Amino acid sequence: MPGWRHDATQRPDVFFTADNGKDYLYPVAYDPYTWLRMARNQVDTGSPCDEVRDGQCRDNLAYAPVGTENRYADSLHVDALAWLYRLQRWFDPGYPLEGTALWLTVLVGMLGVPPTFWIAARFGGPLGGFAASLLVGLDDYGLMRSVRADTDVWNIVVPIWVMWAVIESASATNQRRRLSYALAASLLVVLQAHIWSGYLVTYFVASAAFLAVACLHGCAAALRRWWPRLQRRRFPTVHVKEAALAAVAFFVGVEVASVVAGDGSVLARVLPRLAAEVAPAAVPSAGAEGAQPLFPENFSLVTEVGSMNFSSVVALSGGATMFQVAWAALLVLAFGHGRLLSAVPGLEIGLVAWNLVDGAELERLSVVALLAVPVGIAAIAAVVSSRTHLSEATKLVALAPWFLGTLYVALSTRRFYILFAPALGIVLGAGIGWLHRLVAGWVEAWTQGTVETRARDGRAAVHASAFA
Repeated sequence: MPGWRHDATQRPDVFFTADNGKDYLYPVAYDPYTWLRMARNQVDTGSPCDEVRDGQCRDNLAYAPVGTENRYADSLHVDALAWLYRLQRWFDPGYPLEGTALWLTVLVGMLGVPPTFWIAARFGGPLGGFAASLLVGLDDYGLMRSVRADTDVWNIVVPIWVMWAVIESASATNQRRRLSYALAASLLVVLQAHIWSGYLVTYFVASAAFLAVACLHGCAAALRRWWPRLQRRRFPTVHVKEAALAAVAFFVGVEVASVVAGDGSVLARVLPRLAAEVAPAAVPSAGAEGAQPLFPENFSLVTEVGSMNFSSVVALSGGATMFQVAWAALLVLAFGHGRLLSAVPGLEIGLVAWNLVDGAELERLSVVALLAVPVGIAAIAAVVSSRTHLSEATKLVALAPWFLGTLYVALSTRRFYILFAPALGIVLGAGIGWLHRLVAGWVEAWTQGTVETRARDGRAAVHASAFA
């Protein structure tokens, strides 16, 4: 593998000279090499396979010398590489495929900026959207994973688009827009399914968000109908049927799009995974007599599949302070609704949850469940309070499953932190925008009060002079 030379005056070995005489950075890693080989095959032969044997796409260089089935040949990442390479070769016939691979990560990363801005701006205004775009784009681990010619950049960008569609559906004021965004979310989930096999994480999170929104409206309608004390209050309108139809549209859209794309039923793959998460099978320990480890010991040396705990996730997020600020931002958005005093109880409950989780060796389900308690309390408060506009709570109920669901996945394996990083950055950016709005409101109120006081004093002085 190419390496860096010790002599700083020399060109690093990871650069190479292409047919057009220019130097380019070589995407050094095993996975990029595999994607580049498939894209090269696609350009040269029209197929990403080394050969098709008995109807099976083969990779003849894996598990040499016997080869193996190429399970990723139908990935849209290969098609994107091939088409962008053809386009660049049209302008420069000597342009290398390796340069195309690095350009693709840049272009796909740019596509993630608009939905990131739009989501955070809904909660924190333009400054919140700007801050979130920077935080997501400059996340250390996300950059490290996505600057290579791999599919990781898609796994950051596509889920952002999915959750943008989910939040827009939850926030829509008419049924046509609500259903349109729900169907858009379903199509985007199927799009990710053709890029990465871990798309079920996005499916689970989006499903949880749609169901949470429907449950919020359903609980609000039920409580306000059957609780006499609440019947005497005037509440914002609830949309039970509309929220339920949006959830149904999402599930049906995913199923239909997946079947049409030739992937079969998604639910048929989801239900066994869900059952395995709820009741995981016992794995024999290596120390038990006659027991064999689930994976070879050397497999644990692969960093991206290394095990994680809460402290590891906090460290990857930029340290305890960064994670605490993001957690506080989520609670302020959930409880505050533009008022600082309203957020104080939520911050106190969140502090208790944080102290229970931080430093404790808990299962990841316990960690997420404890952190979900304050958010659940905020949702209940929104249901029974006549001062809280339900649409604001609806947007937050759609946002919270993204934060907590991807945190749950990040607690399992290091590489899955890239799914949590966008939610973390967007929540943190929205919190920054919320704080700016709060301080700006205080300054404006103080300035307005000062102007009115001076005007009143001026009018008094004029009257006094006239009287004199």
